[in-house]
Amino acid sequence: MARAFRHKSDTVLTTYYSIALGLIAALSLTAYLSLRTVIATQQTTAAVVNVSGRQRMLSQWGHLRAHITPGRRGRVISQPLLLQPPPGCVQLLR
Repeated sequence: MARAFRHKSDTVLTTYYSIALGLIAALSLTAYLSLRTVIATQQTTAAVVNVSGRQRMLSQWGHLRAHITPGRRGRVISQPLLLQPPPGCVQLLR
């Protein structure tokens, strides 16, 4: 009789343990998939922000270049770095 009871409790515990492990696996998989989705979304957003920053840098360079062209009143700055676009903006000019 004691053996029959022990066998039944072992089966119940094994069942509960299996259910718990399955639940943990399902929750882990859900967390992984949601994290993967968030990372993909952030990469897309980062690319947009990067392009926006380059466009801003290019517009500021153009504004600076327009105000230091020779022939305008005021002081003319003749630094070679200001006469070329910033390195990241060359792709946007093409």
